[in-house]
Amino acid sequence: MEKKFLQPRVSEKATFLKESNCFVFTVPVSANKRQVGEAVKKEYKKTPTHIRMVRIPAKNIFARGKRGVTGGGKKAYVFMKSGDTLEI
Repeated sequence: MEKKFLQPRVSEKATFLKESNCFVFTVPVSANKRQVGEAVKKEYKKTPTHIRMVRIPAKNIFARGKRGVTGGGKKAYVFMKSGDTLEI
């Protein structure tokens, strides 16, 4: 099964930001703003006003007596015009 380019992030902060027409997505590390904007237009048929990208750093963890590293990644904050909503 192919992974989707845009995956909605479900968190308390993301839910709070929906009220101000900002939607949060998990995107591939190699993605840029232009690719995210095109994916939003293709999937939701809406044009975002602007997009902000944030890297999620990898973190060292210690669980069940073993050391490991979380994957890290990237997320995108997609801002829409007032009144526009995305069905997530």
